[in-house]
Amino acid sequence: MKTVTAAIDQFNFIKSFQKDDAVCIETYVSGAGHRSIEIFAKVMGENLFTGERYLGATAFMTFVLQDHKVVTNELKPETAEEIAVVGSYEQRRATRKQELAANAKIGESLDLSLPWKINHHS
Repeated sequence: MKTVTAAIDQFNFIKSFQKDDAVCIETYVSGAGHRSIEIFAKVMGENLFTGERYLGATAFMTFVLQDHKVVTNELKPETAEEIAVVGSYEQRRATRKQELAANAKIGESLDLSLPWKINHHS
């Protein structure tokens, strides 16, 4: 299934990683629309000397399916974490649509002239 990255909706740094820490990234599908899928990423750290684990960052990313014939499957969250994350997908999706509209409006007023002069040689 081919996808293109549509957005990194959120990337939240929660706790900084240290030099001697191991880092593990866990991802799973946290929502699915008609042609888009949302991926949740949880970035965990572990102090290799003490064994202490901590949440370092989280992210939500949206990808769009390129093949119009592909149908996304219904998600079946199993763990308490998955139920919470998947359960708030529709709220995130609505917020994402509002932010896209607001960004499009800002984009309409952006000046695309270059701040430097380019000499075009024929």
